[in-house]
Order: sequence, then structure tokens, then C-alpha cells
Amino acid sequence: MEPEAGREPGGTEDEDALQVLVPRWVDGLATVEELNVAFLGSTLFLQAGERPGFMALGEPAAGLVPVWTSEREMARSLGVEAAWFSTTGADLLSLLPPGYDVLLDADGDAPVRLRPSALRKEPGVSVAWETNGYAPRS
Repeated sequence: MEPEAGREPGGTEDEDALQVLVPRWVDGLATVEELNVAFLGSTLFLQAGERPGFMALGEPAAGLVPVWTSEREMARSLGVEAAWFSTTGADLLSLLPPGYDVLLDADGDAPVRLRPSALRKEPGVSVAWETNGYAPRS
């Protein structure tokens, strides 16, 4: 993931599913499952630090990692000259330090703080089979 400094942020990119879905979720018009699937598959933009990795603000247990849903949203917060890189939501969850939440589009129209514990790394349904002490019939 190479930082890209000075690249003119978009206007040409398509609306990202997450960017469209978050305001709908805040208004109660989308489910948590829809938000989770959109987050995992979305390309997210992060500010690049001087060393490899992303910017994490604050101390663990109260810390934040600011991320943006588009180059345009990132430029709204950081300006067009900021060094940045992109990754998927699923990759971000695997790299996120313990005790840090994700702050999505901090200066956007619908900023949201997401706890990693509320996001699953893989979409899907967990199924448990209980037999109530009896073996299943074959």
C-alpha cells in the first residue's frame, strides 16, 4: 500500500455503497447486516503516517482510527495534499489495533463511530445445533 500524496481527489468515482448506506442506516432504513457487508467490501481511504501504517488517535480503549469512504470525503477533512492509502474494510479490521474504533467520514454529512466488535470480519450466519441431550436421528 503506497501512500499517494498530491493526487487530486475524485469527483469521477462512483458512489460507494458504504457512503450511500451509512445515512440510510443512521435513519433506520438499512439493517446492521447491510452495513456490515458494505463495510467489509468497501474501499476505505486512510491518512498515511510518516512510518508505514495508518494514523491512530488517542489511547487504547478510547482511540479512533479516522477513515473515509471516498477521496472527496478525505480531502474535505485533510485537504488535497495529504498522503493517503486505501484498503478494504475487511483488511482494516484485521489491522486495527485493539481498543480502537473506526471513525467514518468525520467531517461528512453522517459521521459514524463503529466499534470493531460490532463488525464481523466475514459476512455470514452462525448456526449452532443443540440436541437437548439427545443424539440426532440418522
